[in-house]
Amino acid sequence: MADQKLTQLDAATTLADDDLVYVVDDVAGTPGSKKLTGANLKASFSGAYATSAQGALADSAVQPGDDAATLGSGAAADGHVPTADGAGGLAFQAPASGTNVGDATPQDLGTAATGVATDASREDHVHAMPTAAQVGADEDGSAAAAQAFAIQRDNHTGTQAQSTVTDLESDLAAKLEAGDVAPLPTGGATGDLFIVRQTASGFEYVTVTEDEA
Repeated sequence: MADQKLTQLDAATTLADDDLVYVVDDVAGTPGSKKLTGANLKASFSGAYATSAQGALADSAVQPGDDAATLGSGAAADGHVPTADGAGGLAFQAPASGTNVGDATPQDLGTAATGVATDASREDHVHAMPTAAQVGADEDGSAAAAQAFAIQRDNHTGTQAQSTVTDLESDLAAKLEAGDVAPLPTGGATGDLFIVRQTASGFEYVTVTEDEA
C-alpha cells in the first residue's frame, strides 16, 4: 500500500463516520497532507445538499428531458396541464373541463340559481334586456287603461257634500225659487215685453208695450 498512488487504491462506495479521508490542506498556500473522518466530512456538507426526502421529491418532479406531450395527458394538482410551448419548454393551460371559457349566449334574467355549467363566462358577455314583466312593469298597459277610465267624470259614482264645493251653497241660496215669480200674464198684444219687478210682497210682471219699448 505504501508503494501505491491514491489513484491505485481500491474505491470505496460508502463512507462511515469513522472512515478516514486523505486531504491535501491549503493547496493555494502551503500544501500539507491531513486526514479527515467521515463524520467531519459529512458535517462540512450539512445544509449544502438535499435530504433524502427532498431528493425523493426531486426525483419525482418533471425533468428537462421528459416528454411534454405525455405530461399534458393528465391534469396537475393545481388544475392546469403542462404542455410543450414550442420552444423546448413547458407551458400551462386550463384542463379540459372546469375552467374552459364558454361560447354560448348568456341566459336571460330569471330565478337565481347556482348553475351546473362547467365553462366560465367571458368578461365582455352581455345579457338580453329584461322584459317589462321581469322588472315589475305593466306589460300590457292595463294600468294605464285603468287610470284613464278612473279620471273620466262620466265614470264617477258616489256623493259629495255641497260644503266641499266653493261658493256652491251661497250661489244656490241666491237663486229665485219658482214660487217667487208671478205667473206670466195671459193678455197683451204681440210685441209686448214682460219685465219682472220685485215688490215688497214678492215679484210681479210689468208689461211694456211695443210703443213704450
